[in-house]
Amino acid sequence: MQSLDARAVETDAARRTAAVWTGSGAILRVPANGEYTELDTRSGMTKPSIDTEGYIWTVPRDQPEEVVAYGPDGT
Repeated sequence: MQSLDARAVETDAARRTAAVWTGSGAILRVPANGEYTELDTRSGMTKPSIDTEGYIWTVPRDQPEEVVAYGPDGT
């Protein structure tokens, strides 16, 4: 996580996947193997969350109606 400049990390219950908020403001999906996927680069994001189904939820601080949930496959 250190190489990603992680500012906030939340893992799923099994600790196999993490939702990471980076210093640049990007939201990443990081599986246990470390090969991350960039999910959201909108500005002003809040810390991401990950639910029990593996969806990573993101929302810009000033636009709460713009919430997005990214599935485990990235969609």
